[in-house]
Amino acid sequence: MEGVLNTAQTILTGYDVTLQRQIRSEERAWRAEDLAYRQHEREVASQELQFMLEERTFLAAQIQQAHVDNARALWQRFVNRNRTEVQEKAEQLKALSALAALLAGFALVRYEVGVEVAAVVLCSLMLASIMRVGKMYVSEQEEAEFMHQCHVFVSQYRPGHRPPAPVRTFAAYWAHRCEGEWSTAFRLFTIGVPCFFVNLALAGVFLEHCWRSRRSLVKCPAANCPTSCIQLATVVTCVVVGSLLRWHGGLG
Repeated sequence: MEGVLNTAQTILTGYDVTLQRQIRSEERAWRAEDLAYRQHEREVASQELQFMLEERTFLAAQIQQAHVDNARALWQRFVNRNRTEVQEKAEQLKALSALAALLAGFALVRYEVGVEVAAVVLCSLMLASIMRVGKMYVSEQEEAEFMHQCHVFVSQYRPGHRPPAPVRTFAAYWAHRCEGEWSTAFRLFTIGVPCFFVNLALAGVFLEHCWRSRRSLVKCPAANCPTSCIQLATVVTCVVVGSLLRWHGGLG
């Protein structure tokens, strides 16, 4: 009986040892899997952290690009405004120069031609100057300087700071360099227009006086002094005098 019990005890002990070994083996496998899973979690967390850092870098680059686009939009607006101002001033100078040349060509009088030619020369010189200077404000150097100012403004922004703006503008150049010459040219043109009207009026009066003198000397007025010419000269004189008065009234 005792031998049976010992045999049974031995069998149970061996079974228990085998079971314990199996349990330990399963625990080791589970721990290895757990360590591998934790390592995988650490790798995933590292990848997520790297992704977040790259996303922040991408967002910072996007913000920087947005600032650059805003600065470029401001520069383009400044360029368009300068281009518009240059075109407006160029059209003014061209119109005044053309009108002055037209009046000088109509009436070849020494004083009037000198005044109108002076206006034409001033307008031509100012036109060449603004067409040359207008390109300076849209150069790559000016753009790079303005973009740098915008970058400094973005990096050092504090509440209450005003955004940068180009210091040199065509409007300031026109006010300091061309406004006086433009006023002189326009004043010369306005002086030449009344002189032109006065010359036309005097020409009409002189023509009428000549025809009346010839009519008094020649016995056949119908052949040498048409009445229509005298009437035409009178009408031209009246129209010119009226235009002259209206011109002075408009200037006043």
